[in-house]
Order: sequence, then structure tokens, then C-alpha cells
Amino acid sequence: MSERKSLSQNKKEEKTSRFYTNFVATFHGLAEFLWPHTAKGSTTLPEGGCVICPNHISFADIPVIACVFRGRVLKYMAKKELFFWPLGVLFRALGAYPVDRKKGDVGAIKTAIAAAEAGECAVIFPQGHRNPGVDPRETEVHGGAMLVARKANAPIIPVYIKAKNRRVRFFSKMEIIVGNPVYPESFGEYGETNNEAMKNLFLRTCEMEETGSWS
Repeated sequence: MSERKSLSQNKKEEKTSRFYTNFVATFHGLAEFLWPHTAKGSTTLPEGGCVICPNHISFADIPVIACVFRGRVLKYMAKKELFFWPLGVLFRALGAYPVDRKKGDVGAIKTAIAAAEAGECAVIFPQGHRNPGVDPRETEVHGGAMLVARKANAPIIPVYIKAKNRRVRFFSKMEIIVGNPVYPESFGEYGETNNEAMKNLFLRTCEMEETGSWS
């Protein structure tokens, strides 16, 4: 039974990956038209699993990040409120999974860990929700992404989404600045606890708004 279940799960994951790849290939042109963007830094992700951690200013962040890293299948952690019909069917087909932001959602964290351990790219917004027009350094940052990266022994990819006045509208320009991968052996430099380490790493990420790079 377990072998049959494993085969069924593998087929489901392969189907999800194909659907995601085809979906992004079909609609990335539309996303680039609606939200013109450029990428700075390496958009080639490390082999194996990783945790991508962008700041969050608009709903456009999700399709734009998918366009920037369209060479890989991304697994998004998204608030459960988005998983209503029919959007929920689409999100699940694309490999996204819901998280209950009002409580510690252990299931969502386990899903993200499993994805990174399996060599996939988990996308987690450390702020937890959109913060348009706000200095991201002044927002609350959660430690879930750091927990996932530590448990999965996977690198974190810091990403800064830059837009005029930190707001995104249709046809407004965006700049996606990709930092260097931060590997597990360096996590301790940012703090002992997951919350502290993620907060400090996020602050470092925000510096790219001014510097334009991780260095």
C-alpha cells in the first residue's frame, strides 16, 4: 500500500510540475506586460531544495517571482483565504498550499520542509502578508522561513522587490533584486532563534533597495 501511495504521489507531483511549467510558459508574457520588471543578480537557483524569501508589497509579487525564476517549479505558501473556489483549484494545481496565519500552522510548515527536502523551491514571504507603501524594515517578520530552511538544511535565497513608493500598479515598473544564497552554516551569524535570524536576514535583504546588490 505504501509503495502504491508513493507512486500515486509521484505521479501527482509530476502532473503538478508539468502544469506549473506550462502555465508559467503560457502566461509569463502577460505578467511581464502587466507588471514590467527587470531582474538583478543571479536568477539561477542552486541545485536542490531552497527557500526563496522576498518582501511582499502586492499580489503581483507572486506571478513576477514565478517569471524571474521560471527555470524551476516554485511552491508557494499562501494565506488560506485565497483558496476559495475556483481560485483554490488553480492554486493547488500550481503546487501552492494554504497557511492559517492566525495560528501556528504546523501542517503548512511541514509541507514547506518536505518540499525543500525533496529538492523543490519553497517560496515564503517572511512578512506574512502584503505591506504596500510601507518601509519593510518596520514591518513584523516571522521566523517560519528560517525554521523551514534549518529543518530542510536548505539555503535561503533573499529577494528584494523594488517599486516606486513601494507600491505596484498595472504597468508600473518593478525591479527584482536577487541576493546571494545564504547557506545553513551561515544562519547562526544572523541570530540563534528562528525569529531573530530571519529578522536580521530580512533587514540585510532590505539593504538591497539602496545598494542594488547583496554585496
